[in-house]
Amino acid sequence: MITTLPPPSPETSKLAARWTRADCKTMEELGFLDYRYELMEGMIIPKMGQYLPHALTLGRAEDWLKGAFGNTNVVTQASITVAPDETVIVRLEPDVTLLNKPGTQITTKEPSPEDILLLVEVSDTTLDYDLTTKAGVYSRAGIEQYLVLDINARVVYDHRLTDAGTYHRETRRPGDAIVRAASPGLPLSVDDLFLPL
Repeated sequence: MITTLPPPSPETSKLAARWTRADCKTMEELGFLDYRYELMEGMIIPKMGQYLPHALTLGRAEDWLKGAFGNTNVVTQASITVAPDETVIVRLEPDVTLLNKPGTQITTKEPSPEDILLLVEVSDTTLDYDLTTKAGVYSRAGIEQYLVLDINARVVYDHRLTDAGTYHRETRRPGDAIVRAASPGLPLSVDDLFLPL
């Protein structure tokens, strides 16, 4: 569960420190950060283990994208870079990333926003965080389309980047189709993403 903390008071903010990617790499090398995590605005957030419905839904999304775009264009739970002014203190691992070219052709260590067509997060216990904090980071990075698969409500929140650089979000329900910005001629049924009832 993600807890949102109030901002520090002006007195304590002078003493507050935020971790950077470089700090985290040093801690990994020293053996202090030996678990999966994400870095959000300088805060280290341990990645929770996956329950079976989460893992199976992630697999369905991965299979859907690989079937349409090929195995080497889809990666799961790999870190990406975000907007340049945020990437120092933000390190995220989307559940599924669709690349605009095979990963073997990307020469950087992590895909950057210009390498990414679509991101998918499977959400069961972190819905608010995925819809607000992560959506803000992804929109500021210029990610064209971002899907949040809400396992509990069985809906997909489809975020599309507007000309203003913010997301417009629509809720796709069972029976609806999702049109991928990357391939509008290949719609996907919401029902195909969730496990049968």
